[in-house]
Amino acid sequence: MARDPHLPHLPRAALIDAYGKGGFRFAGMAHRGSLLCLPNGIWAASVVTAADISEEALAPVFANSAAIDYCLIGAGASATVLPEPLRVRFRECGIAVGYGFCELHRGTHYNTFALVGPDGLLGLQRKVHASDDEFFRFRQAYEWSVVDLGFCTVGTAICHDSDFFESWRILAVKGAELVLLPHANRTMPAGGGALTFDGRGRQVPEEELLRAQQELLEARPDPPRLHDVMARDNGVYAVFSDQVGFDGHSSHVGGAYVLAPDGSLLARSEIGTGNGWICADLDPALLQRARENPWFALRKRRPEAYEELTARL
Repeated sequence: MARDPHLPHLPRAALIDAYGKGGFRFAGMAHRGSLLCLPNGIWAASVVTAADISEEALAPVFANSAAIDYCLIGAGASATVLPEPLRVRFRECGIAVGYGFCELHRGTHYNTFALVGPDGLLGLQRKVHASDDEFFRFRQAYEWSVVDLGFCTVGTAICHDSDFFESWRILAVKGAELVLLPHANRTMPAGGGALTFDGRGRQVPEEELLRAQQELLEARPDPPRLHDVMARDNGVYAVFSDQVGFDGHSSHVGGAYVLAPDGSLLARSEIGTGNGWICADLDPALLQRARENPWFALRKRRPEAYEELTARL
């Protein structure tokens, strides 16, 4: 029997249990093809390539726009810019969209993350700390951007930027309540400078990739993830998402998670090598409690004592 396109595949929100090879498993069900994961349910989507992403294909998104603040669109291995009419439609619904791209600015290139909201471009964050292979490809930026989305204030630390406590601290000082952490993670560091995973310049077996992902997504790793510590010390929510699989040159770990302002794990993706999604409610009361704690570091800062932090080694 044909499925009614006006009804969801599953009439409630659910976590994705597994994904890959063009399909998804969730709530004891399976689906091959694209999905729309919305607050009111899981919808089948008639999208095969990025060119199929249209207003008609995203009709359930716009119909439920009042319950959606932020929409993430996975378009496959290639960077994609949504057509202008579709971007206008998102703006009309008040949904913010974030994406990374290679930006040509003043005759040079930057690794850049953009936030687009109801009135168009909200802000750009250019990567400040270049990874080893980026020094001869991208220029390093010097500025940090914080964007007020209306429902929260957002900063971005792109990949290697999130390894520096200064990145988190300056975003928090500038008012960030949520820090986005877009990644293309090819290594997993261990103590003593060793690596538990190294996908640079090679295609790793799937089993090795999944083991690294399992390590990344542990609920309470020991020692804790650097991001757990940084989210707690700066009293911010943090959203991590990573490219997954082999890109023709290197292998990326993949995975996604959401951290609370106390560093605890709110949500995480399931282990797998396909595209996926996670969602979490970011409670402002939890943010307030973390920042009212008398031991919250930002309440006791003494900038006048930190002059040496800006000195060159």
